[in-house]
Amino acid sequence: MNYRVRISSTAWQHLRTSLLKDRAREYAALLLGRHYESSREIGLVLTEVADLPRNAYATHRIDQLRIPTTYVAPLIKRVRLSGESLVFAHSHPWSIEPTFSAADEDGESKFFPALQSRAQGVHGALVVGDSGAAARIHTLSGVFPAAIEVVGDTVQIFRSRRGGVKRDESESAVFDRQQLALGSAAVSLRDLAVGVVGAGGTGSAVIEQLLRMGVGDLIVVDPDNVEDSNLSRLVLATDADARSGKPKAELAANRASALGQRSKVLAIVGDVRDCDVALQLRDRDLIFACTDSHSSRVVLNQLAFQYLIPVVDMGARIVRTSSGVRDAVGEIRLVGPERTCLVCQGVLDPEIVTAELREPGDREEFVRRGYVLGPSEDAAPSLVNMTVGVAALGVTAALNWLGALGKEPPAIVALDFADLRLRRLRADAHAPGCPVGGEQGVQGMADFRQLPCRKS
Repeated sequence: MNYRVRISSTAWQHLRTSLLKDRAREYAALLLGRHYESSREIGLVLTEVADLPRNAYATHRIDQLRIPTTYVAPLIKRVRLSGESLVFAHSHPWSIEPTFSAADEDGESKFFPALQSRAQGVHGALVVGDSGAAARIHTLSGVFPAAIEVVGDTVQIFRSRRGGVKRDESESAVFDRQQLALGSAAVSLRDLAVGVVGAGGTGSAVIEQLLRMGVGDLIVVDPDNVEDSNLSRLVLATDADARSGKPKAELAANRASALGQRSKVLAIVGDVRDCDVALQLRDRDLIFACTDSHSSRVVLNQLAFQYLIPVVDMGARIVRTSSGVRDAVGEIRLVGPERTCLVCQGVLDPEIVTAELREPGDREEFVRRGYVLGPSEDAAPSLVNMTVGVAALGVTAALNWLGALGKEPPAIVALDFADLRLRRLRADAHAPGCPVGGEQGVQGMADFRQLPCRKS
């Protein structure tokens, strides 16, 4: 079982400013959030920082602090009634890469059993240092080191000391050029848990790059099988795969084996619009959305905000008229808190979403009314140079988002293949009433809100 704490970069900067304002003393704060639990991971999604006033400290030194229960009791009552999670955070101002001290162990051994007796659930502790941080999650069954993922304009991941993928010395020769390019960031790619939704032309090219870069944990989701018409653009597929009708999602594991990679690959032959599939992506560090349907992107857009998971939405399209090619465009959108919302960008059409989710007989009526436009995805115009180009741009944007290349990526990148132009675009602000990222939206709701997916 893995354990994780997610927090938006705005809340994280608020917390760091509050805790590190005076390097001569430890400071504390309380955070509130919600939890999620899957077969592979238990996590906290934190959304609110509750600062403590200066007079809240009974003991306040550089190496120790103590907070009377009167300042904590109102929040304990709140989480008991709401089912939310409570996290106690404090600073180690003298430490660059902090760890929990013996004094921390002693304090938590008293505080968290008392908290669980009043508000059973998933709670946590954070310690913040000059540049690093550490976390652990407290459940009824024990205390567990947790990774920290900070998501916003950039993505930071602080791994627990027990975490990470075991490395083999023989791998160093495989990735030595990558190490020269990325430095320590190349090593951290081995620890990444990535999801790829859609293993078609763009998705298969993304998977190929992730495997060759040594990403350690990959989930691939696609409901379809390989067909002859796919072979010109599925970089992972062979003629034998088309003849046997092999599921597209299963190609990634075969490719990892052929490359001799130690990447763990889970193939899900299913539809992300089904809840039992979508919820398996909650433990990902990052998700690539390589699907063109509006209804599947609705799910991934909400997943990004509800669980604070960075999503790279990507696609390519060719529009051809009787006079020739009118458009040949690829787009990359970084979706998540403080980034892009596909609803607010007008990318998703509610009528098309409704049409796509209809039964086949009902769908024909929506086609007649013009809500489903153009050919199906399999019959749509496509060129392998475009899908591979968009995939490379998307993977590069993800590396930038993770800080591997030292540059902050734009929210939207548009690549005009016909004119050979690349444009960096800003995302529009959230619409005031946005049901996803707005003030009354789902940001940070975790398992406390239903995703817009189909229940089994």
